[in-house]
Amino acid sequence: MTKNDGAVLDYRNVLLSKIKENAISFSIGLTLVTVLLLGGVLYSWSYISSQFKVEKKTQPSVASATNKVRTYTIQEGDQLWLVAQKLYGSGFNMEDIMRANSISNPDLIEVGQKLVIPDVKPKFPTTGEIASGIATSNKVTSNKQPATYVVKEGDNLASIALQVYGDSYAWTKIAEANKLVNPNVLQAGMVLVIPK
Repeated sequence: MTKNDGAVLDYRNVLLSKIKENAISFSIGLTLVTVLLLGGVLYSWSYISSQFKVEKKTQPSVASATNKVRTYTIQEGDQLWLVAQKLYGSGFNMEDIMRANSISNPDLIEVGQKLVIPDVKPKFPTTGEIASGIATSNKVTSNKQPATYVVKEGDNLASIALQVYGDSYAWTKIAEANKLVNPNVLQAGMVLVIPK
């Protein structure tokens, strides 16, 4: 081995030791940076989530208004309109029953189903005697012959039939009388003939 060989070995050893020192420093630095970044991200995420916390809105229960829950069990042949008529004297209170029970389709009720009956005022009476002057409505107007109905935003034939006849299935009468090609297409302001 020559003198130059020893210098090369020392140089190599010095170089390797420097690389190891730098690698350790680099690893420690990288670990610290990673920990700081993760800590910052977690802190930011927790701060943001606490600032924009979405709370589930709960609707007050029917029972909280009266502390007395009234229920009705669906019987064979029941329809929500008839149930409302029986309990309130007005089939129009069907909407209150639907809202209290989260019912979106009044035709989808089952025998044995328990309904919460909300404590609300009866709407326009559909049973019993109606005193003169009370039975006025701006929804159905009667000319000499046919009655007419002016379509409002959000109306459909079933809801109109429910208002006019008290039976949502009577929408076919209105569709036939008005020769509607597509009964699902109504426009606000359209005047419909309401057959008697």
